[in-house]
Amino acid sequence: MLPGHNHRRYGKGLKYFTLSFSNIVVADPNYFHGEHTYAMLAIGWVAAPSVMRRKYILSSNITLHYLRECRSFPRAAPGAHAGRVRRPTADKTSIGLTFRPNLLPSALMPPAEVKLEYDTKGMPFRRLGSSGLRVPVFSLGGWLTLGGTVVGDPVKDIIKTAFDNGINMFDTAEEYSKGKSEEEMGRVIKELGFRRSDLVITTKIFWGVRPGPNAGGLSRKHIIEGTIESLQRLQLDYVDVIFAHRPDPNVPMEEVVRAFNYVIEKGWAFYWGTSEWSARDIEEAHHIASKLHLIAPVAEQCQHHMFHRERAEKEYSPLYKHYNMGTTVYSGLAMGLLTGKYNDGIPEGSRLATIPQLSNTAKNLQSEEGLAKIGKVRKLTELAEKELQCSVAALALAWLVRNPNTSTVILGASSPQQVVDNLKALEVIPKLTPDILEKIEKILDNKPTPFPTNSRPPLDFFGRL
Repeated sequence: MLPGHNHRRYGKGLKYFTLSFSNIVVADPNYFHGEHTYAMLAIGWVAAPSVMRRKYILSSNITLHYLRECRSFPRAAPGAHAGRVRRPTADKTSIGLTFRPNLLPSALMPPAEVKLEYDTKGMPFRRLGSSGLRVPVFSLGGWLTLGGTVVGDPVKDIIKTAFDNGINMFDTAEEYSKGKSEEEMGRVIKELGFRRSDLVITTKIFWGVRPGPNAGGLSRKHIIEGTIESLQRLQLDYVDVIFAHRPDPNVPMEEVVRAFNYVIEKGWAFYWGTSEWSARDIEEAHHIASKLHLIAPVAEQCQHHMFHRERAEKEYSPLYKHYNMGTTVYSGLAMGLLTGKYNDGIPEGSRLATIPQLSNTAKNLQSEEGLAKIGKVRKLTELAEKELQCSVAALALAWLVRNPNTSTVILGASSPQQVVDNLKALEVIPKLTPDILEKIEKILDNKPTPFPTNSRPPLDFFGRL
């Protein structure tokens, strides 16, 4: 008998036992008790029962179901050892092998060569919402650029520059460039030789990569199948966080929560979060998770910048208080508007001029509202350059980090230099004094109004609210 494993006999001679390994296993069909050896080839080494007893603890990441049909074998003589059977020939043995891929499947594999060691380079870290996961205040995303407008070696240059400057969190989604973003990111991570435990990798599930009635959305089917496909494109065993890229009103919330709980329990992700969900939907997910003792979302990925504040700063405010939710912010520069490059029109080769999906954004800049925003950007530029000695882009990014509910700001970049330029915001964060913040609010004039208090007087400012 193999110690520590399940052995059962069903009916006449049908023996079932389960062995658990951590990767694909090629098994010798000749298993015998007593002095005989069951040979197992796993990850290039051969183990016998005695070896496993003494030296190895095998994790239950891939389960080998071994069925032996013994009815055709000669029965043991009366009084013989109950556990001993005569050696069968191969044609009299029926074997069924079923592999159930649990993660982490690389537990027994030798570690990949680490080519680049991670150095924080002074990057500040925060907890991701209510989780214990630490994330850098600036991360790198693949929307529109990595795998889209940027492919090949330039992707490697951008990711390496980010890593060399303290960014170890990389965000993508199955929908970004129809899976190409995940493919490019996965390829580069493998080629650069990062240590997997040094990285925080996030992806998102909703739109899928192909048409079909179940090829998108948040059904249990697509969440699970989409996750598996994303991992294949990324060439990873797991991601750190998987987001529901949008809410799905056509799927019961319990199904959504259960499916993400399943993904985490399988080891394909450590946490899950939401993206552009309403506060009501996030609240419902938390209630269901609490009621059914399941895992709740830890963070929300939302658009947040100086001209888009209502949801992140007002609608979600009860969630920050009740669930310690954090945000992973995207579009922090308002599609480039807060860089100042559109102050005098849309230049050739810019994002708004070259990406069809942003045509409406480009058109809106010519409207009265758009021109008013450009006027505010000019004033912010003057404030940044004269009082802070920085660019307006660095000011806008530092302003986002100044919000305590921001876990990380996702940067987009089409060149390594953009990464370096955006990270200059780290120098601006300590310069955002209450006086500077007040000047910014006067220029923007769009701070969300607080929830009504129905004429109740405010509580003491220094007390716990």
